[in-house]
Formats: sequence, C-alpha cells, structure tokens
Amino acid sequence: MNLVQTLQGVGFTLYESKAISACLEFGEEATAVEIASRAGIPVTKVYSVLKALENRGILSSGFERPKRYSCISMAELKRMLVEEKRREQEKILSVLDHHARERHACKGPTSVFWGKGELKKRLCEGIASAENVSVIFSEEESVREAVKPNVLRILGKKARKNGRVRVLFPSESLENAGAEALALLAHANTRAMVSAAPSMMVTDGLVIVGLQDLEGNIVGGIETRDPPLVAELRGYYELLWEQSSPQDITGLLNERRARIMTA
Repeated sequence: MNLVQTLQGVGFTLYESKAISACLEFGEEATAVEIASRAGIPVTKVYSVLKALENRGILSSGFERPKRYSCISMAELKRMLVEEKRREQEKILSVLDHHARERHACKGPTSVFWGKGELKKRLCEGIASAENVSVIFSEEESVREAVKPNVLRILGKKARKNGRVRVLFPSESLENAGAEALALLAHANTRAMVSAAPSMMVTDGLVIVGLQDLEGNIVGGIETRDPPLVAELRGYYELLWEQSSPQDITGLLNERRARIMTA
C-alpha cells in the first residue's frame, strides 16, 4: 500500500493525500503549481486543498509571492493523527461523563470492559439480538484482528437475512477486503469514511465503542444501554454517515473475488 492510499485510509481526501505525498517528496518548499504538477491535482483544485491542509497545520507557507509551501515531517504527521484519534475517543468519553453527571445514574447499564476477547463476545451478542445494526471499523490492523472473522461473519449473515446493516469502512480497508468482509459488503449498505473515528456498533438499544491506546491497540470498550446516551451516540454515527461517501462496490467485489480465487 502506498502513502496516498494510507492517508486516504485515515481520513484524508484523494487530493489531500496526493498533496501531502508530493510535498514530502519535494523535501523543501514548493509552489502550488509545482505541487499540483507532481501530485496530479488540477490547478483549479490545488489551492483549496493546500488551504485545508494549512488550516490543519500539516502545511505552512510564508508571505512571498507566489506562496511556497512546506510540509511537516512524517513523524510529526503520525503524532498529529494519533492525537486526533485520542480526541475522537475523548469525545465519546465526554458524552458518557456528561450523561453520568446530569442524571447521577443511568436508566440502563453503562460499563467499561477490557480485552479483545470480551469486545468480540459483546459485539457478536449485540449483532445477533438486534434488528438494525450500524458499525464503524477503524483502520488499524489491531481493530481488524480484534473483530475478524467472527464479527464480520455474523454481520454478513444478518445483512443477507434482512439487509438492515450499515458499515463505515476506511477506504483503504475496502481495497484490501478479505473473504469475510466481501461476504458482508455484498449485502450491507457501505460507505467510505472521510474522517477518523473510533470503532463503534450502534443498534436500536445498545452502543459499543472500542477503546484503543495511543498506538492504536484494542484494549477494551464501553457498552451502554442508557436510552438518551444511545440516542446521542446514534446521532454521532448519523453525522459520520452523512459525511461519508456511498460506495458502488460491485466492481471491487468482482475484482477481489477474482484475486482470492487465483491466490
């Protein structure tokens, strides 16, 4: 997997990913036209892309004309992405804390649990008992290993049965989908995420959020059945869903099946 695909997988757009890759290749300051030429970005689009990356602190420029842009290092970029993921998890935890402080006691159980095995067990039980299921799979290998193949298999079975399964995948995970994921994607409503988000499962009355350490390793999760809290976290999922790109995966599925058959 190249750098552009990796960056897309953690939430950057295609043009943003290409611009970052090109700036890192330059290793020095470059103009917008130079970046557009090397990255293959239309000049009419490159200025808004560079502005967005500048706003995030990934690129910087001086006051000269034409502007010359430089990129933070790969190490700094990694630290920034890890920090963004930490903030995403803190957002979920702050919702939990807000509800606990407001009511002092939840109307339904909310608990923190630890371990990959416990996460897998609770996900499988929640999926099996739910009518409608919405899930987010984040991009880290540790997350994929924590939930496969059991969770993907049971999700695929439910999707084939009633089709009421929605899945948010990072784009790079779609490109590298294995057999269990293909069986799920063939029947589920799938979208590619455009921003980093924690792994999550949302059903009619239950939410499970995966907890990761700063290196992206699964360490456990949070489970809640508290109705107002479930509703608020479902709203968070719906916001991510609306911001994500619908996927026409027929061609991808055919290509991946052919690759698996010839492997």
